[in-house]
Amino acid sequence: MYGGCVEPEGYALEDVAYEDVCPACGQPGARYRRWETADGAINQHWEVSCRACGHEDGDMFRGQP
Repeated sequence: MYGGCVEPEGYALEDVAYEDVCPACGQPGARYRRWETADGAINQHWEVSCRACGHEDGDMFRGQP
């Protein structure tokens, strides 16, 4: 960060994916992802998808109207 702005090449954006228990059905193997974008500020996003029950959620969930 530099002077209230994101300095090019000065901050590594996070992008992490891992598996854990599904919040809807409780089965293991749900895929979680957390990532950051730089759209004038550092924005944090998340999503979860479960292969067992089809549950999907996140702050940028594409299935919502």
